[in-house]
Amino acid sequence: MSFVNCANHESLSLKVAEIIMSRMQHADPFRIGLATGFSPSLTYKFIAEALNNRPELRSRIQGYQIDEWMGLAPDNTSSCQYAVRKEVCIPWQLHPDQCVLIDGNAQHMKDHIKDLAKKFSAHPLDLCVLGIGQNGHLALNEPGTSIDATFGLRILESHSQGHEMLKATTQSVTEGITIGLHEILASKEILLLITGQNKREAYHQMRNRIAIDQLPASAIYMHDNWQCLVNGEAVL
Repeated sequence: MSFVNCANHESLSLKVAEIIMSRMQHADPFRIGLATGFSPSLTYKFIAEALNNRPELRSRIQGYQIDEWMGLAPDNTSSCQYAVRKEVCIPWQLHPDQCVLIDGNAQHMKDHIKDLAKKFSAHPLDLCVLGIGQNGHLALNEPGTSIDATFGLRILESHSQGHEMLKATTQSVTEGITIGLHEILASKEILLLITGQNKREAYHQMRNRIAIDQLPASAIYMHDNWQCLVNGEAVL
C-alpha cells in the first residue's frame, strides 16, 4: 500500500506499464480490469510496445472493460468500449475471446448486465487499473455508492455527465454501467492512476481519507495490495 509520486504523465505511464508487464509474467491467465480516459491511455501504448518484444505473453491476457456510458453504442467514439478496442484490444493484438466488453446500447440490457456480472464474479481480477473522477468516483461508482455494490447500473452525478469523453457526443448520458466497489476490492491488486489538475481536489480529499460514502476512491484503504501513482506536476 503506497503512494508513488511521478514527475509527469509519461514517467507515471512507464512505471505502470512496467508493473503490469511484470505481473503478466506470473499469471496465466492474467485478468486485468481496464479503465479508460486520459490517465491510462499512455500506459496502454507502452504495454503494446512491450508486447512486441514479449509476444508469448499475449495469450495470457484476459481484459475486462470495467465501465461504460449507458446508451452509447460500441461504435460511438465517446464510448468506453471504443476506447478499449482502440487502445488495448487492437494494439495488444488480442483475440475477441480475450476481451470482456460492455455494450452500452445492448438490445437486451438486463440480460447483458446479468451475464457480465457473472463474468466479473466468477474470478477476481488479478489487477484492476483505475482512475479517479473529479468527484472521487472509482469506475462509475459515484458518491453514495455502497461498499457492497456489485456490477450494475449507476445514476451519474453532473461531474460524470460532463466527462471529457462525452464532449464529442450529442447524446445525453445520465447512467453508467460499472464494476462495483465489491469487485474492485476483490481484485488481487489495484493500481490507481491520478493525473490532471482537475483531479487535484479529489486526490487531496482521498489523502485525507474522506469517508467512502462521500469519496468512493477512499475505498482503496480497505484493500491490502494497492498503489496510487500520482502525476506530481499536476496534482501536488
